[in-house]
Amino acid sequence: MKKLLLLILAVLAFELSAFDISEKEAKKGGKTYQKKFKAQCKMSGSRIAYKHTQKEWEDIYIANGLKKEIENICPKTKEKSYKDKHIKRLFHFVYYYASDTGIVPSCGN
Repeated sequence: MKKLLLLILAVLAFELSAFDISEKEAKKGGKTYQKKFKAQCKMSGSRIAYKHTQKEWEDIYIANGLKKEIENICPKTKEKSYKDKHIKRLFHFVYYYASDTGIVPSCGN
């Protein structure tokens, strides 16, 4: 019973800290969006980030659906032009600037 309780507490601690994304990570994600996605997407990164709340972006990312969601939002996005590390950075960006945060990215991402 004690082990089960410790396991539950560990999972809860992970859940609370898993997506504690810093502004620095979000800015890296913004730069990745500028370089890898913006030309194909033809819209600002903030417009993409505002499409979902943090919880929705988190659920999409956990389900490995971020690539598909980006392709739904920006159909001209070519998967060959980016790697998994770019998707992770893009997640940091959209999660940090999601619609329920009220945070607006500077410098026109």
